[in-house]
Amino acid sequence: GVTSGSVTTIVQDDAVPSAPTVNAVKDTDTAVTGTATAGNLVSIKIGDANYSAVVAANGTYSITIPAQASGTKISVTAKNTANDKVSEATQVTVTDTTLGAPAIDGVNTASTNVTVTGEKGALISVRLPDGTVLTKVADNTGKAVISIPKQTAGTVLTATQTGANGKASAAASVTVVSNTLAAPTINDYYATAGYVTGKAPTGASKIALYVDNQLVRYGAIDSNGNYQIYAADNTKMNTAGTAFQVVAVDADGNMGTKANATVQAKIAAPSINDYYTTDVYAKGTATGASKVTLYVNGKAVRTAAVNANGSYSIYTGDQASLATAGATFQISASNTAGVESTKTSGTVKTKLTAPVINKYVATDAYARGTASAGSKQVVLYVDGKAVRTAAVNADGTYAIYTGDQVALTVVGNTFQISSKDAVGNESPKATGTVVSVLAAPTIATYYTTDVYATGTTPAG
Repeated sequence: GVTSGSVTTIVQDDAVPSAPTVNAVKDTDTAVTGTATAGNLVSIKIGDANYSAVVAANGTYSITIPAQASGTKISVTAKNTANDKVSEATQVTVTDTTLGAPAIDGVNTASTNVTVTGEKGALISVRLPDGTVLTKVADNTGKAVISIPKQTAGTVLTATQTGANGKASAAASVTVVSNTLAAPTINDYYATAGYVTGKAPTGASKIALYVDNQLVRYGAIDSNGNYQIYAADNTKMNTAGTAFQVVAVDADGNMGTKANATVQAKIAAPSINDYYTTDVYAKGTATGASKVTLYVNGKAVRTAAVNANGSYSIYTGDQASLATAGATFQISASNTAGVESTKTSGTVKTKLTAPVINKYVATDAYARGTASAGSKQVVLYVDGKAVRTAAVNADGTYAIYTGDQVALTVVGNTFQISSKDAVGNESPKATGTVVSVLAAPTIATYYTTDVYATGTTPAG
């Protein structure tokens, strides 16, 4: 046989590589990393500078570069070394890692330290008004406590923090405030109230009461900042119109700004006369007041003047709810200074009339009769004492048991019955008298030819 010659086939790689991936690059990074086809040559272009490296067998690359400024554009391509074909470029922009402004705690004229909170390990810088810059590295919690000389009120301090990129953050600022304690608040104080109360300012350790610029005593401050000072033993503090002052004191004995107040006259709550469903005015007495205010469902409806003798009359006829028994309302009293009393509550009543009692004889075991409209039950009174109650029927009639009342078996004895409405308002009492049982009449002999029956009736 004849043997042919050998043939050699050459396979050419003409593939264009895919664009490489590029991980984010920060202004503190000194390498560009990403992925591409193993064996490709990855090239980085930054401005006029070029850097390159071959992609590892696992498809990753890492190329050392100088740290770049934020905003710098980096172009990355991959080249197939078998055919020198180059991928499309992947673009990435260097990001800024400059830290945000730190936080500065408050500073007052007594402060000798300033506390600044930033990022862990950041360099904290505090600038004083004279240009002095004080620095300290933030601890593991991000705090830096920096010693400062005492500053005057109104002075502005600024602080920045610098991270790994060496750039200072935006500045935070704080204004130095006076170390003088603010004035406390004083709640309304009335003659004979006993204690002056209110709220103390932050930084106060106790509170002082002054009358006529003379210290009366100190009072304690609780954990919520509330204070109370005993004043009942000071004669002037029991007199309306007396001026007094309250001032906060710090732990070093420094006094703050005084708060001023005046002892007010206590306005007594008004009285309210019985008010019925048919009434159109609420009436009563408001001693020492100049006006009264009507409240319905918690809302002020109107006011009315108080007469010289202390009486008042306030219109209610347009308040539909006050035509219903059991509804409630309130009335307060106020003086010319606008001081308002506590509210007095009134309840709408039904005006019941005394019930009717049917004839009651000594042998009866029930008292019967009729109660007025709106009555829900009747009450039996014997010898002035309530014995029991009984329901009123829908038609207004009632029957109340009396069989166990020995006194009501005696002719001539009396008893009373009243009625009550659904909310317990009671009518006037009606009085009943026990009467005797009539004897049987006599009948004369009656014949078949008689047309009249005759006889005698018993007395009564």
